[in-house]
Amino acid sequence: MTERIRRAVRLALKDRGQLQVELAREISITPQYLSDLLRGAAGHMPGAWQKVLDALDLELVVLPKATAIGSTPAASAGPLRRPPGR
Repeated sequence: MTERIRRAVRLALKDRGQLQVELAREISITPQYLSDLLRGAAGHMPGAWQKVLDALDLELVVLPKATAIGSTPAASAGPLRRPPGR
């Protein structure tokens, strides 16, 4: 996962007042593995990331990168946010 996604997950944890160890327990992974996911040292297993995102009520949204001159790149759209109504 990208640093932007990892940052959004860390922010969601902070917003919920939840510790990494609590989230790890909730989604049945070790605290060390969650730490590795959030540092980018692990995360090639989509299932683990899906558990993390589900537990924090987040979803991964893929947007096309801007290809035309003058287009607004997806990265400038701001931080990842929870979808409305969730």
